[in-house]
Amino acid sequence: MKFGAPKHLIVFDARQLYKPMRQANSMSRKALEKECRLLLASMQEQPSSQPDDEAVVLASLWSIVMAKPRGPWNAETLASNLGVSRTSLYRMVKRQHGTSPARVVERLRMEEACRLLSETRHPIDVIASQVGYASASSFSIAFKRLMDKTPSRFRQDAAEDKGKS
Repeated sequence: MKFGAPKHLIVFDARQLYKPMRQANSMSRKALEKECRLLLASMQEQPSSQPDDEAVVLASLWSIVMAKPRGPWNAETLASNLGVSRTSLYRMVKRQHGTSPARVVERLRMEEACRLLSETRHPIDVIASQVGYASASSFSIAFKRLMDKTPSRFRQDAAEDKGKS
C-alpha cells in the first residue's frame, strides 16, 4: 500500500466476495453482500478525468451501433463485437456509463430518432423501424419515457425551433 498517491487501490481476488461467510446468519450475510456490491459499484461509477482504453473501446462499439441502429444490439451481439464475455461487457459499460449496455443502446437509438424526427419528414413508423423498434407504438412509449414528449410533439417543437432561427 502506498500512502499519498493520487489514487488508493486495494487489490483482492473478486472470488472472495462469493465465499460463504461462515460466522454470519443469512440476513447479515445478505445485508453485507449487498453493501459490498453497492460499494464496489459506486467506486466503479466514478468517472475518470482521462479516457482509458476501455472508454476508447466502448466508443468504437457505440459508433458501430450508431452506424446500424436497427441492428440486433443485445448483450451477446455487443460482447461478440468486442470479443469479450457478456459479463465483461456489463462491467465495462457500468464502469464507463453507470448503466447497462441495453440502456446505452436505447439512448443512442433515441439520439438517432431525434435527428431523424427533426431533419426528415419520414413517418414515425418508418423512423421506429430505422432505429430498431418493431412497432411505432413500442418506439413511441420508449421515446416518451426517455424524452418526456411524444415523437410527434418532438418533431413539432424541432420545426418551431428551426422557424425561429
